[in-house]
Amino acid sequence: MMFDTTIVAIATAMGRSAISVIRLSGPKALEICSRLFVDKQRCPQQLSPFKPTLGFIIDEKASALVDQVLVTYFVSPRSYTGEDVIEISCHGAPVILKKILELLVQAGAILARPGEFSMRAFMNEKMDLAQAEAIRDLINAQTYYQAQVANYQLNGGLSKQLKPLVVKLLEIACHLESKLEFVEDDIETEERETINLKLLNVLRELESLQDNFQFGKIVHDGLSLAIIGRPNVGKSSLYNALLHSDRAIVSDRPGTTRDLLYESACIDGVPIRLIDTAGIRAKTSCDIERVGIEKAHEAISEADFVLFVLDRSEPLTTDDFALQQILHQAYRPYYIVLNKSDLPAKINACELEQLIDGHQSIEVSAKERRGLDILKKVILKGVPSFADSETASHVVTNVRHQECVQRAINHLRKARTALETGLSEEFALFDLHKAHRALGEITGEYRTEDLLGMIFSTFCIGK
Repeated sequence: MMFDTTIVAIATAMGRSAISVIRLSGPKALEICSRLFVDKQRCPQQLSPFKPTLGFIIDEKASALVDQVLVTYFVSPRSYTGEDVIEISCHGAPVILKKILELLVQAGAILARPGEFSMRAFMNEKMDLAQAEAIRDLINAQTYYQAQVANYQLNGGLSKQLKPLVVKLLEIACHLESKLEFVEDDIETEERETINLKLLNVLRELESLQDNFQFGKIVHDGLSLAIIGRPNVGKSSLYNALLHSDRAIVSDRPGTTRDLLYESACIDGVPIRLIDTAGIRAKTSCDIERVGIEKAHEAISEADFVLFVLDRSEPLTTDDFALQQILHQAYRPYYIVLNKSDLPAKINACELEQLIDGHQSIEVSAKERRGLDILKKVILKGVPSFADSETASHVVTNVRHQECVQRAINHLRKARTALETGLSEEFALFDLHKAHRALGEITGEYRTEDLLGMIFSTFCIGK
């Protein structure tokens, strides 16, 4: 698909840097650049395809050299967008970037919208929609593991997984269509069973992808981990220890933390969003502390996992047992952290066993940074499928993809039911086509302008 406009944008992050890149794409990219690109004698500089050329950007009106630059010309279709693309590497001073951009617009280019380069790449079949979305995920990756998963999908990993499933659905649909064409040839019971078995195999593959979404969501968005406990058990000290930074104020005085503190960390490639909460106790006369306790309750309900911190150097209190009941009512998975292992233990073993109630407990000393490696391993145990090194190549991280897979699963189940109960082939075909369409929406085989606008508007300008 050829666009009649030539777009331009800064492709690198804003701010001062040694080098920045300005990108043009469209039918007049070479013509527009050639108006501004000159050699030392201020004569038009010739560009050879795929070969970086050194020269100068000139402001003809002011008869002034703007900057010495390196220009690379990518000829259609061998470019990122599939169009003629020019990349200008210039010095990373904001004033220089702004001036070159101004001159290119004056020469006929128009400013690109967010994600417009990637959208053109998609429209020109340089990539499918799932690969385009992986570019955004790769740019936004905060951990190396996130980058690995995004790279897998950028190289067509998810699309390659879906392609054979789509082919199988089309084969089954074609078979059923032919039977409808020749009404006298009814599908026999054995044939229905064979078709149903083929559908079941496709269904299992999709259900396997769907099962990995919980893990994929954690990879994409991070694991939310709330640290709770009664006042002065060392929640903030543990928070700081996991972050390797004194982010929270630590004091011997109970009730120091009044608000929720949020900070991101990375544990073996998994992004973790740590939440330090106010100490929770049944009774308090302080209105501010009471608000902090309410927010702590909210953090529990929103967290993926909870670290329930106890003070090993003190006897258990009624507040500890009250917190246990709160966790049970919230239905949040949690681990018990026995803090202050550097001090003599005064906790009652029988009461502790009653409080633990089958949950895993870990002894740590947040103050001396002891036991944290074991705690981190326990946290990662709670991440679905993280222990499986192959998961990165079989994971759905995108909510849109997950919704499409779920719709396909629902329609395939209906199609199987139609075949099993002896309904006309038309009923099964209806749901087969719906399932095929749902999977096609992932790669962009089926799309709407609204869908494309929604997806590419989330990209950065210049990509």
